[in-house]
Formats: sequence, C-alpha cells, structure tokens
Amino acid sequence: MIVRLPADMYPKQIRQMDEPVTLQDVMPTLLEAAGIPVPEAVDGRSLLPLVQGRATGWRTCVHGEHSICYSEEQEMQYLTDGAFKYIWLPRIGEEALFDLVNDPYERENLAGNPVYHEVLVSWRKHLVAILEPRKLGLTDGEQLLRQAGKPPIVSPKYRERMEKAGYDWSLYRQAKAGKTKSLNDRHS
Repeated sequence: MIVRLPADMYPKQIRQMDEPVTLQDVMPTLLEAAGIPVPEAVDGRSLLPLVQGRATGWRTCVHGEHSICYSEEQEMQYLTDGAFKYIWLPRIGEEALFDLVNDPYERENLAGNPVYHEVLVSWRKHLVAILEPRKLGLTDGEQLLRQAGKPPIVSPKYRERMEKAGYDWSLYRQAKAGKTKSLNDRHS
C-alpha cells in the first residue's frame, strides 16, 4: 500500500515498511487524518502512527476468511505476514502453506513438506488463537475443528441486510424444499 500524507503529517523521508496492512486500515487512516474520531466498531487501524514511526503493537499478520459461496470446499480461513501464507479449508480439513518470498504465485504447497512442519504448526496455532475467542466451533482452543456437514457461519446481521435489500425469503424456502430450480428463479 502506498500512502502519501500532507507534508505537515509525516517525516520528510520516504520509508518502506514491512508491517502487514489491509483495506480495513484505509477508513481509520482517513478519519484520523481528518481529525475525526475512529469508531470502536471499526476493524482496521489508522496507518498514521505507522507511517509517522510511532506505532506500537502493530499486527504481525493479517487474518482473512471466505465463506461458502459456490461450493463448501471454497470456505477458507487464512493468515499471512507477507512472507508466508497459511490457508485452512474447514469443510474439507485441508491446509496449505506458501513461502511468498520464494513462491509469490503460490504454486508449491509446503504443508506436506517435512522441512516446513514447524512453520505449519506455528501458523495453525496462531489461527486457533485468533478463532477461539469467536466461539463459533471452528476450534476447541487446542486444534482446528473440521466443519463438514455443519451449517455455514454467517454474519449475525446477514438476514437483516438481505431484508433491507428486499430479498424474498420465500424463494429460499421453496428452493430448499425442491419446489424451484434455483434461488434465482424469481420470474419462473
């Protein structure tokens, strides 16, 4: 990510930082730069302290997740620090580990390579630590728990957002009951 602040907000030198940042950090950065308080509910962090060299306790990695969309197998949880990327596919219980420095296109999965076993275990433990406080059944606090056959995890606000958007839940119930070909059969 490239950040250019007004001259009075940053040191005169250009620096490259290795700390992991995300798009979630853009809003709090813009709010802080404008002098507007950042709401507590915001997931990201302002980049201003980082850019200005006064950040403490910055994240060591980025956690991301992809819920079921087209097929269960695509659901994933992942972590990356820019050097390594760890992926866990909870529905099928598979893992992937990539060395992004030497393999930036993620072509060689190192999860089964004994040389990287300790690295894999370390990333797995880190994901357990991140997921455990959510209490969604993804972990028992010690290990990751396979999710095959369990209902998908959705945002607690999902139904509310869909209803505000005018989603017709009767189509969902009909599709589940096999009375329509798909959830997109609005005009059949």
